[in-house]
Amino acid sequence: MLNTLLPGLLLAIISGLTYLAYKHPKGYQKIFYILLPISFFVPFIITAANLGGAHSSIQRLAEDLARNPSRPIQEVSHSITALRQNEYTVHVTLVVGAIVIGYLTFLFFLQRILGADAGRDKAGGDDCC
Repeated sequence: MLNTLLPGLLLAIISGLTYLAYKHPKGYQKIFYILLPISFFVPFIITAANLGGAHSSIQRLAEDLARNPSRPIQEVSHSITALRQNEYTVHVTLVVGAIVIGYLTFLFFLQRILGADAGRDKAGGDDCC
């Protein structure tokens, strides 16, 4: 169920933030100053937790091998698997965090990229059909 719900929620968040940044840049700036620190600290906390897990897996593996040096690698494969999972999670977290920070920053400068009048309502009303 999460696999079907998550893409829709992500799409709604991305399109909502994009619309807000385009039509209401001052409102987006207020949200940006809240979202940017969150976007830095959440990946930092997740990475720190996973590195702590990797450290404990390394210690457990070293203790297992120190107790019995002739032990085959297959018997300690659970520790090696945990290290690989931690490594993958750290990489994904850092890449996703960088993408989120980059997109939030892009939206912050969207009005400057498009020009000063883009996204603002004109005082005389709509010139559209």
